[in-house]
Amino acid sequence: MSEKEKTDWCELCKYIKSNILNYSDDMKFPNYLALRLKGLKDGNFISNKKIKPNACYTYEEILIASKLCCPKIKDYFSNNSAKINDEKHKINLILMFIESEINDVVIRLKNKKVTEQEIEKFTLIVILQIKQNINQKQLMQRIGMINCGK
Repeated sequence: MSEKEKTDWCELCKYIKSNILNYSDDMKFPNYLALRLKGLKDGNFISNKKIKPNACYTYEEILIASKLCCPKIKDYFSNNSAKINDEKHKINLILMFIESEINDVVIRLKNKKVTEQEIEKFTLIVILQIKQNINQKQLMQRIGMINCGK
């Protein structure tokens, strides 16, 4: 796991633990949640080395989807608290919401990247055109000066 992946993993776990599950720092992070998140990274229900990956999401993408779903999840929890049996049930519900948004998040991030690249290209073209126009103006001024001097 790269340093970025480790950082993203820690941020994801911290966010879900404190913001969605509302667990304090002295409460243990559920192993089942770790397995579900690692499974989601590979597009599977739960982490299992014997199952072939169905997708390849980053922890950053999962974190963004988690943040996007947080209001829906909290709303569901507050309106359906009597229906939620235990911690595993709660975790499965959280992942259900995240799974429903993850592909949209990936598409939006790819579109954002393409748009940023297009803006960068356009900006470079504009800068080159401005420089070219300045060079043409300077050249025209020099030619004008030479012609005026003759």
